[in-house]
Amino acid sequence: VTLGLSLDSITLGRSTYCRPDGHCREITLRFIDPEKTRRAARVFRFTIDVIDVMPVTVGDIRSWWIKR
Repeated sequence: VTLGLSLDSITLGRSTYCRPDGHCREITLRFIDPEKTRRAARVFRFTIDVIDVMPVTVGDIRSWWIKR
């Protein structure tokens, strides 16, 4: 749940976790609370396989809190 949080950044990179013959990318979304600057940032990371016309997610979405 990201209530009260705003998107801070999006990063994209190669994923080491992928289906055989896939072309996977790891996407990381970072959310911050713009009103409470001391609050930890929330990070979500997921993997998508873009080898086909319709990209599919691979594995589970992972999330955690980090210090800002």
